[in-house]
Amino acid sequence: SLGEYVEEKEVREFLLDLTKAVLNSKPQNPKQFLVDYISKSYQSSPRIIIVGPPGAGKGTQAKKMCSEFGVQHFRVGNLLRAEIKSRSEIGQKAEKYLNEGQLVPDEIVIPLVLSHLCRPSVAKQGWVLDGFPKNAAQAQALKSANLSPHLMIFIEVPEQVAINRITGRRIDRLTGEIFHVDFAPAPSNAPLTARHGDNDEDLINKRMATYQNSVMTILPLYPTKLLIDGEKEVDVIWSEISEFISATCY
Repeated sequence: SLGEYVEEKEVREFLLDLTKAVLNSKPQNPKQFLVDYISKSYQSSPRIIIVGPPGAGKGTQAKKMCSEFGVQHFRVGNLLRAEIKSRSEIGQKAEKYLNEGQLVPDEIVIPLVLSHLCRPSVAKQGWVLDGFPKNAAQAQALKSANLSPHLMIFIEVPEQVAINRITGRRIDRLTGEIFHVDFAPAPSNAPLTARHGDNDEDLINKRMATYQNSVMTILPLYPTKLLIDGEKEVDVIWSEISEFISATCY
């Protein structure tokens, strides 16, 4: 319905923001002012993809990006889980593939991701994407929607290091926050559980193979990228990422 569309696309918030901008500035040419305002405020915010194998520390660095630069973090797996939890049509379709250990197809994943990135609040703040794009079709979908990322952060770690990190991960069942038994211990009273598949050797190897195929496809598509040694200290990695984003987007 029209009401659902207005709510989903944040139309009211978008129009209110434009109205406030015009009234605050009182430009002689409101039309040209709005064109410039939208271009500056909604199209120049950082658009980042972060790439690396499972266990590379992408989530840790993405949180720092959100805190430092005000961007929103989208992890495709979390978007799918949210849809499944809400029992939406998308969620029910995705769940069938995930239960069978298959990748969720592009016809489900692409519209889901774009629906979030196209929201005015997201466009204004900027975003960091984790787990998308994974193939040329997904990259083309971003380009067609005028949402090509400004830069790529590529965190490299040896496969065995990544596996060791994965098997030590634990998730707080209440908050969803991720910890590690060695590197980031949880509070003693946290209700922890291993993430699904993190102790399944066959599944981990399958995820590693899927990642390798994916990264070889998308790496050549984005020339503006930072390659980082993921075995460095977390703060050292963040310093490199922060400097690169600042130099590229600001």
